[in-house]
Amino acid sequence: MIASGYRPSTSEPGHHATLIQSLPLTMGIANDAWVVLDALRRKRNSNDYTGDVVTADMAEECRGQAKSLLEMLKKHLKRNHPNLLRG
Repeated sequence: MIASGYRPSTSEPGHHATLIQSLPLTMGIANDAWVVLDALRRKRNSNDYTGDVVTADMAEECRGQAKSLLEMLKKHLKRNHPNLLRG
């Protein structure tokens, strides 16, 4: 989102959701992928604020999704914003 020239207001509630929901527009991420990421974000919030349990399976899903998103981001930056990458 930031690489595309947009910046969410971090002083406003919901900026994490805004970042995730912008992925189809800013990086071309498929809708079903951002829906999964948003569900994981909501689960993290629930854990932070109410103590909801995060199972080992959920943590592994989060890790896998983060790894996949990082790879997509690297490809996107290489294609669209190579000046933002190091060496």
